[in-house]
Amino acid sequence: MTDPQNWAAPGANQPGAPYPPQGTPPPGAPQNPGYQNPGYQQPGSPYPGGQYPGAQYPGAQYPGAPGGPGTPPGPGAVAPKPGVIPLRPLGVGEILDGAIAYIRANPVATLGLAAIVVTITQLVEVPLGIFALGQLAGLTAAPGDPADPTAIAGVLVGSVAGSAVGALVSFVAITVLSGMLIAVLSQAVLGHKMSIGAAWAAVRSRIPGLVGLTLLIALLLVLVAGVGVVPLVVLAVMQANAAVVVLVGVLFVLLSWAVALFLGVSWALAAPAYVLEGVGVTAAMRRSFQLVRKQWWRVFGISLLGGIIAVIIGAILSLPFSFAADPMSDPIAGVSIVGLLITSVGTIVATTVTAPFSAGITGLLYFDQRIRREGLDIELARTAQQG
Repeated sequence: MTDPQNWAAPGANQPGAPYPPQGTPPPGAPQNPGYQNPGYQQPGSPYPGGQYPGAQYPGAQYPGAPGGPGTPPGPGAVAPKPGVIPLRPLGVGEILDGAIAYIRANPVATLGLAAIVVTITQLVEVPLGIFALGQLAGLTAAPGDPADPTAIAGVLVGSVAGSAVGALVSFVAITVLSGMLIAVLSQAVLGHKMSIGAAWAAVRSRIPGLVGLTLLIALLLVLVAGVGVVPLVVLAVMQANAAVVVLVGVLFVLLSWAVALFLGVSWALAAPAYVLEGVGVTAAMRRSFQLVRKQWWRVFGISLLGGIIAVIIGAILSLPFSFAADPMSDPIAGVSIVGLLITSVGTIVATTVTAPFSAGITGLLYFDQRIRREGLDIELARTAQQG
């Protein structure tokens, strides 16, 4: 496992790529293991003078700060903005705007990359769907004949297997896509562009662990959410009073879902931490927990808002394709092959836009939390100035 205090962003050999670890003093500063970088605080901060508590080191640079070297910006100062976000704690609107700005600044490495990855997944899922339609058409070819239970079971097994394969391919593809998009975002924050090839090279060695991390979190959340059903099943087997079964069942289900939601938000920044900090899977989960702690409601609210916006955008983009595919649906077999192809195109169009936006929200939440808790804005500003 890699020490989370010693890490660099993907593409660290590129100008301005590395992001200093928590607790790293400026060059030439006296060593202090407990050092926390000073960070800019918006007006209304509980810290006087817009300054985080912590040691000040002579010679610390903050580009554009009033008062010369070593003076962090006070209230009203304009934070530097070398890339898609100002280097200070971000507001909700700035996170949403930054998620769009990095797409506009890097259309090929965001929209183009997403289109390639989603198209590949559809090239796997569509043939599986066509095969399932063919199997179903074979069952309904002679409506007057009695249904063959063996044939029906075979179709069901084939359909479930095909759906499982398609879901697995989509899961891996979207996970890899998100990791590459976070790498692109990490450079866009500094005002640098990143090609698709550079993004792939930056995260290639991290892909197996990233897939494992995402899968582990998903399985844990499903397990926690499912625990609430256990008392319900136990009481039903014991033939307990129906009112007791319902009351206890609802109580435990809601409690388990609440715990799963809490853990899901607490681990929401694990993927950016894993990609950018070079830590292990469990260390990334602990790192996310640390960053989200005391800011859970903020991370939850912004993530929820970003998710709602992504769903709305996706629905708007895919709606015309759904309307076009609907007249081609078979009343018995469901959607036709042509309709399936049209729906697939709509999925590609919608996901091409929403996947980079969602990854941008998550990545900017990660940077925002590091700026708020660790004063990363100071180091980012210095790195951008040197690059």
